[in-house]
Amino acid sequence: MIDTDKYEGHTPAPWDWFPTPNDSHIGHLQRHSNLTRVTAEIKSRSAEDDANAALIADAPLLLEEVKRLRGRLRDAEDLLVSCGYCRECFWDRESIEDIADEVRSTSSLAIWPTGFTPLCEPCMLLFKEKVVGLE
Repeated sequence: MIDTDKYEGHTPAPWDWFPTPNDSHIGHLQRHSNLTRVTAEIKSRSAEDDANAALIADAPLLLEEVKRLRGRLRDAEDLLVSCGYCRECFWDRESIEDIADEVRSTSSLAIWPTGFTPLCEPCMLLFKEKVVGLE
């Protein structure tokens, strides 16, 4: 996972890309002035260089989108957990117990069925306890 805290204090958006015939500059146009703060300079011009310059210029927008999506993901995880799902593997206790009951009826081995999403360690312990009947 990317540590977005290390970007705190970066030059704020909008950044812009200023291509010239021989090179490119990525910078931030200072509001209320005609000054440009150059953030990066690419000393050549090719399709790849231009794509890199555009990507660099969009960095502040991409960072904000990462932060927004992480927040949405955290909200979704919190909702799942509040509904009884595990935060690590996203299995719910009832489904684990149902699968354990089914496994126990055909085998005495507590082996998680192939083809199923793996369990995290705490949920695997629950599954094994249920299969061997330690509850």
